[in-house]
Amino acid sequence: MGSDLHKHIDGLNAQAYLIRNASSGEAGSLAEEALRLSEEAHYKRGIGCALRTLAAARASVCLTSAYANAVKSIEILLAEGDVYEACSAYPVLFIYYANTGRTEMAYLALEKCLELATQSGNRYVEAIGAYNLGSFQLQNHEGEKARVNFRSAVSAALSIRNLTIFGLAMGELATLFADGKEEFFDYAQLMAVKEDHYGNNVGGFVCGAGHVQVLRAQFIYLMATGDRAGGVRAYRQGRQLCKSTGNTREYLRAMTSRAECFVRSGELVRAKNLLTNHVKVLKAAGHQLGEHEVLLRLANVEEQLGNFQAAYQNLMEHCRIKETLACADSEARHRELEVLYRTNQLAEQATLAKLQAESLTVVNEQLHTALERQTELQKELMRLASTDELTGAVNRRQIVNDGILEMERYRHTGAPFSVTVIDVDHFKVINDTFGHATGDEVLRRLTKCCQSLLRRFDVFGRLGGEEFCIVHHDTDMAGAIQAVNRLMKAIEVMFMADILPDRQFSVSIGIAEVHDHDASFYDVLHLADMALYEAKRAGRNTFRTAQSRTLEAA
Repeated sequence: MGSDLHKHIDGLNAQAYLIRNASSGEAGSLAEEALRLSEEAHYKRGIGCALRTLAAARASVCLTSAYANAVKSIEILLAEGDVYEACSAYPVLFIYYANTGRTEMAYLALEKCLELATQSGNRYVEAIGAYNLGSFQLQNHEGEKARVNFRSAVSAALSIRNLTIFGLAMGELATLFADGKEEFFDYAQLMAVKEDHYGNNVGGFVCGAGHVQVLRAQFIYLMATGDRAGGVRAYRQGRQLCKSTGNTREYLRAMTSRAECFVRSGELVRAKNLLTNHVKVLKAAGHQLGEHEVLLRLANVEEQLGNFQAAYQNLMEHCRIKETLACADSEARHRELEVLYRTNQLAEQATLAKLQAESLTVVNEQLHTALERQTELQKELMRLASTDELTGAVNRRQIVNDGILEMERYRHTGAPFSVTVIDVDHFKVINDTFGHATGDEVLRRLTKCCQSLLRRFDVFGRLGGEEFCIVHHDTDMAGAIQAVNRLMKAIEVMFMADILPDRQFSVSIGIAEVHDHDASFYDVLHLADMALYEAKRAGRNTFRTAQSRTLEAA
């Protein structure tokens, strides 16, 4: 009976994972049913696979929840020894880190994904991981590295006949070729796959999507190499296939690619007309995410045509839609409003330049700079939202977010975590005696010392003032005490002679471990804080644990 139920659950999970992109709602419902049955049957592998699919299907709805599900999925599947399925949850971690501005962690997630996929022979996830890594490197202006990973994605996708990923990666390579960044493009390989009629791919929708993406890559290549007639034929074939399969997303991507080719060939009016029609289609479909991206391209084309008023209006609409799509978080809203404010400033400057009959070249440069800086500004503001400016450690907001995720993981899996609170002894005396500049340097050196001794999965950040916090991942009280002992020894020999004569520096520390009676992460943080005050009452330059407070009270 158990074996049959496990097979049924595995079938639900496989079906949900297969349709997660085409129908995220249906995939989520199937995964929830698989999760319910798995929990009732205590089938851990089924739980891990269901959480993996829920994370992938609902990442666009609630990224924090998706991240928590992905972390739990990885822990369960690795504990079960199922590396093949575990690696498929790492792309969700990548999306979370990339969207919260933690570039280093995003790279680590993708590298781990590729490592496990290669180790387990999961060529499908290997193809996805290589494609995502290439796209991320392309966004960060690492074109040569991106080219290598796109080719790896092509190779892995061909080995399993997955023409969707193949088409995406070939499309990126074709675009690199068209931009003059790619010296060689395997066009013969593209044509060979196109002539294969896609008979070995899984499912009509996936087959159709892969065919469209390959036609899109072929269109870009032919237009870039001057074969306009061949390019138009490929474009029309792709458009017809999109209509017959109902693949609106790829139809719109094809329109964008054609507009970009018009821009490269200097046919700006045709590009403008195509992008304007594109915006109308997206608006009618209520696809705001795509609409705001196309508006940005349209603003750039209008700018090149000298239509600065139209460029300004499109840019304003782009910002308005982005603000609508932004989450309710006040810092995210502040980021979007600041971009809008800068855009308004440049628009006023452009209007003034026109009224004063100044050179249109100046206006052109200002608008171009605004469009380029917009992406960089968004990345920087996202980083600042989770980083302490003085020390470079994460700030209180990010500590709490990570602590809440640890609490959720504890409730679902029972995996422990501990919290350590660190306070610099007599910090006010240091500031008053040696100055605030010295006090700031003390905090920076303490941060560097602590970060060098902690694991990369532990969270170290500044709560405020001279108080810091560590969230020890998957660590009980004994493990936390070992970590604190290492920190105390390192802090004791930390070099301070150049800024603090006579070594006037020490810290007090409080430690707490999560327990079943803790209602939230804040309860654990409060216990660690109470233990810190015990350490201060004990004479400072020491640590105390929450357990010791309970024993003394008894």
